[in-house]
Amino acid sequence: MNWKRFARVLPAVALALAGHRGGAHASTITWGAPQTISGDSDVSTVGTLVNAVALNAITNPSTSTVNGVTFHFVAETFPAFSYGNFSFGCPIGCAAHGDRNPSPAPFGNLSSAYQLILSGRAGAVNPLVLTISALTPGVTYQFEWWNNNSDAEQDSTTATQGNSVTLSDNTTGVAGGVGQFDIGTFVGDASGTEVIDFSNTSTLDLDLSAAELRALPIPEPGALLLVGPAVAGLVVRRLARRAGLA
Repeated sequence: MNWKRFARVLPAVALALAGHRGGAHASTITWGAPQTISGDSDVSTVGTLVNAVALNAITNPSTSTVNGVTFHFVAETFPAFSYGNFSFGCPIGCAAHGDRNPSPAPFGNLSSAYQLILSGRAGAVNPLVLTISALTPGVTYQFEWWNNNSDAEQDSTTATQGNSVTLSDNTTGVAGGVGQFDIGTFVGDASGTEVIDFSNTSTLDLDLSAAELRALPIPEPGALLLVGPAVAGLVVRRLARRAGLA
């Protein structure tokens, strides 16, 4: 075997393996099934917290901590508002809203901290656009969002990025009812940004209460070894054939 030529092939092998780990559809979010709001454990604690916001005009207190995750209150301002690496755009119009009937159960049975982050919502004429910046290419992120309105009404909001998921803001349609939350995952791409569009069927007022972004842990080396040698072997053989080494 010509080892000098083989050495020149190795960088290409490393690049191919990196691409295999990174994924080809970084911007598309894979959504889970919508879940009805039930308690503090709804708030994910997997991986590392990147950002968590509650879309509310509340400024005192300025934060609320649920399941160990601190949410920062953000007041909606036209035509844009932001916190950390979350930037929201509402080019047609937006305004802060608060629930007028938060006391009855099941909403009233939630912890006071959880009620606080769910008691407000971003009201916007479609669309409300969230741009997430400063993402690391190749890293897998988890995005969780909440749609809640404990008034005696019922509506829905859809989040779209490649795929879509629709959440009800009040699963019972009565005062004190609770909405839903959902968790999706995506891989950061070379742009370092992710854009999610929020809309609803009425086009008048969507209910986005809170959002959280977490960076998921890299798989343990032992797990990668289960597939790494096989993938590496295939890549090496293919590149070696092209280089005339086999």
